[in-house]
Amino acid sequence: MPSGYEVADAVGVASPAEVWGFRTGLTAEPPQCATLVDPTAGGSALGLSGSGDGGLLYVVVVPGVATLDPVLTAQCPQWQMAYGSSSATAELVPGPHIEGVDTVGMSATIRTVVESGRQTEARAQTFSGYLGQCVVFVTLVVDPASPHPPLPPQTAADLLVKSVAALRG
Repeated sequence: MPSGYEVADAVGVASPAEVWGFRTGLTAEPPQCATLVDPTAGGSALGLSGSGDGGLLYVVVVPGVATLDPVLTAQCPQWQMAYGSSSATAELVPGPHIEGVDTVGMSATIRTVVESGRQTEARAQTFSGYLGQCVVFVTLVVDPASPHPPLPPQTAADLLVKSVAALRG
């Protein structure tokens, strides 16, 4: 985690969708794109969360066999999601190169309608690595209205590379 970040266990987070604020019952258009943000269908997970001036970071390992389907990535260059009073527009971005690991990046703008009809907006950058026996994902969530400069998306991509290296020993 970046210097100065407060770090804690990532409790109750087993997918990028959950970090984005979407739970079981989310809808996606096209529907198959939901697999990109919940690759192991809500398995148990271990991870850390960090908060600081540049945004929120999550580093999570989800056990379970999952592979990155190239057909799915071809079908989902951009998609929409909804859950409750939240919606998101997501698109694929290049994942970092990690030898022997399929990676994918996702960029999302998340909008939530809150009390009195006001709308909040957040941006999320997620990078996932598929290691066969588990999926590792790193998500950076920033509030565009924050007075602090956000961490760059590369921070999350670099953290995925470091996390995969640590898992490999």
